[in-house]
Formats: sequence, C-alpha cells, structure tokens
Amino acid sequence: SSYNMQPINNHEAVRAYVSTNLRDWTEVRTIAEFDIVFDLDPAMPVRFFKIAKGPERVNAIKGYRNGKLLDRSGWRASNLFAHEFKAEAAWSATVKIDQVFPGSYLVVPVFGPHVPESVYAGARCGDEYLGASRRAAAYPANSFECPAVKGKCYSYFIPLAQRHAGKEIEVTLLGNKQCAKDELTSEVWVSACPTPHVAKTVTLRAAKERK
Repeated sequence: SSYNMQPINNHEAVRAYVSTNLRDWTEVRTIAEFDIVFDLDPAMPVRFFKIAKGPERVNAIKGYRNGKLLDRSGWRASNLFAHEFKAEAAWSATVKIDQVFPGSYLVVPVFGPHVPESVYAGARCGDEYLGASRRAAAYPANSFECPAVKGKCYSYFIPLAQRHAGKEIEVTLLGNKQCAKDELTSEVWVSACPTPHVAKTVTLRAAKERK
C-alpha cells in the first residue's frame, strides 16, 4: 500500500548503490511501483547493496538471476543505519597487546556529550580491519514492546584473536559533523570474557628420610 511505502512515493525515483568492497559504490536507480525492482547489469559483480531510503514496511528482499530465485540463506540485512556516514573528525592511538586470551577484546570508551550515532570506533592490525561487534549502550535495535536505550558515552568492544598478539593495533574514532569534537576523550583497555583464570595443580610428596 501507499502507506507502507512511506517515505517513498509511488511513481518516484529510488536511488540505491552496489559495491564489491564497501569502498567503491555504483549508483543504480529505479521507479517505485509498490514493489521496488532494480535491474542490475548481469556482468557487474555485486556483494553489497544499500538503498538511500527504504519503505516503512519491508515484506521481503529477493534476488533473481536469469529468472531464477537466488539462494538467500547467506544474505544479511539491516535497516538500522543510514546509508552513509560522512566523517569530519578522527582520533587514533596505537596499542600493542602482549597476550591475547580466548574471549579477549579491546574496550574503547567515548567520554563526553555527543549526539547518538555521531561517533564510531574501529581498529586496524596490519592489513586487517577490526570492527566493534558490540557496544554499550547497545547498537540500535528493533525491539518488541520495549524501546532501545539511547545512550551517551559509548563503549565499543572490538574482538581480538591470537594472531593479534604482539602486533601494533591502530584504534580509531570517527565522528560526523554532529559530534562534540572539542569535548570528546577516549581510552583503550583490554579485557576478556570469560576471565582467563589459569589453574595449576602442584602435588607435594614428602622426601624419603635419609639414614
């Protein structure tokens, strides 16, 4: 229905973007007709797809090739974030973690007042990019009968693996034009869950008495 298509109006152009690497994007357009159908060049490889604005209600997202429905079991989708984030400020620090236990992660707190979703954290170890899989307060969510908490002073949690031990890790904060550039501060901590307690058993035996 027209109501479920909001804020998109029928018979108007809809912009979307496709990419293979999340860095270079190609714009594609279509006309909304209750269904939003994008005809992509079959010769153009596509791994990522984002739409500038989506309808109020999404019933399904399907893909076809040569008229056959594609397997969607490995697809992932989110309607919680804007289609782009233009960074206008950045902070960085380099750390080295001597030991990485199972469940280890970096904690990157962001202190100071700022508009929600105006600052994000990430890291890079050599050529590998490390994302923050969790955050407190949590990332936006589609909660059932309970609103998501909108917090300030976020803490980002970046998982670590054994391969990161002893290597330099560059931790970065990116802020858009809404962030309080002059009031933000941050630190980098390392933690683990569960706590990596190590137990060792030492058995003491009495020495035989010498004659």
